[in-house]
Amino acid sequence: MMRKTRRESIGDAFPALRRERDLLLKTLEAFREEDLGFHPPAPAGVEMLDVRQIFLHVADADRRLLSEGIRGRGTIDAGFVCDESVARIASLGGGDLDRSGLRTRLEEAWKGIEGMLSWPAAALLRRGIEDRETLLGLLGFALIHRAQHRGQLWAYLEMLGRELPRDG
Repeated sequence: MMRKTRRESIGDAFPALRRERDLLLKTLEAFREEDLGFHPPAPAGVEMLDVRQIFLHVADADRRLLSEGIRGRGTIDAGFVCDESVARIASLGGGDLDRSGLRTRLEEAWKGIEGMLSWPAAALLRRGIEDRETLLGLLGFALIHRAQHRGQLWAYLEMLGRELPRDG
């Protein structure tokens, strides 16, 4: 009897993508509605992103990574998505979104990436635009980017005296 072997998928090979997504959504839920405009004091001339702007930035970066980095609708590599300027984030709209609206933005941005999790793991070696990045490199960048901003948001939660979300 032939035993059917299951092909490893990107989601199997790279489980941290789902875990980080879930942790970021738990982080969003840890903020109260009135916390979404919070940012720590900054030195003169430095603009700090508030909670809402950070979540909008992460959603925008994931969306752009997929459309421009993976689908090739641009000519730039993973580093391009880090436009954290207040002007860029303001151009996204959503300055009045509540937690539910932010969650929707995040989920919409991640749909394409989530859809790739069922692809064969061998696709991770596929080259992106202009043959500069592999899919593994681009998804790894997305993972690190989310984790960095989740850490920033956790620092904000601690400043607000809120409970940090738990993994699992």
